[in-house]
Amino acid sequence: MAMIFLQKFLTILGMRKETSGHASQMIAEEFYLCMKLAFLLKEGENVIFDDVRNFTTSYLKEYVKENKDQYLSTVVSHELELPRYWRMPRLEARWFIDVYETRPDMNSIVLELAKLDFNMVQAMHQEDMKSTSRNWKKMGLGHQLSSFARDSWMMSFFWAMGMTSEPQYGHCRTMSGIVNALITSMDDVYNVYGTVEELEILTEAIDRWDVNKIDQLPHYMKIFFLALYNFVNELGFDAIKEHAVDTIPYLKKSRADLCKNYLLEAKWYKDG
Repeated sequence: MAMIFLQKFLTILGMRKETSGHASQMIAEEFYLCMKLAFLLKEGENVIFDDVRNFTTSYLKEYVKENKDQYLSTVVSHELELPRYWRMPRLEARWFIDVYETRPDMNSIVLELAKLDFNMVQAMHQEDMKSTSRNWKKMGLGHQLSSFARDSWMMSFFWAMGMTSEPQYGHCRTMSGIVNALITSMDDVYNVYGTVEELEILTEAIDRWDVNKIDQLPHYMKIFFLALYNFVNELGFDAIKEHAVDTIPYLKKSRADLCKNYLLEAKWYKDG
């Protein structure tokens, strides 16, 4: 990637020299592509090409001020604000559809297909969101822990959609949304409501994955533990059934490790 970036930059400099440094649209487009490549550089390569990226950015900012091409200026300004690769793909797609519509050489067929694709994928995401909502409400944590914990399934699903927006990953979005919501509830149990003594018992129960341990826990922690226990086992069962892979040991360990870290944080907070 570094070599591609460097070759692209040197080519643009040659073009710029031939045009006496004037900010032509073609050169601006090439610099724009160069800037996008810069955000794909690996760690360590960034330092080497800092000056090149800064030069490219300065050039494009100047081009935007002159506003010789409204479409290109809009796209470049958007990229300078926050690189495309750091944005949520579907939100970026929706934004770009509106911008592309203003492009002088816009292809109406491509635009219509883009709108159709967006609406179809959005409908799939809406169905995934309904599935996430049903599963989360069935779990009951939003209601049972409502006095102190965040009911964050919607935010969690939105996060999951940002990570895996492709249509074929509906199950992944639903499960990831619930996983994230469970982590938020866990965070509130450990950092907001539970005593250190209760949290030590809960952590041990999760570490051992032992239902018998919950007899010593208060009611709300029993609800939380069983929700987590049943969800992880269900997730593991689906993996075994669909892919013949036993993921339960890894799922248990990841939850236990997270709980141990939360417990340590709770102890730090208590000790001041």
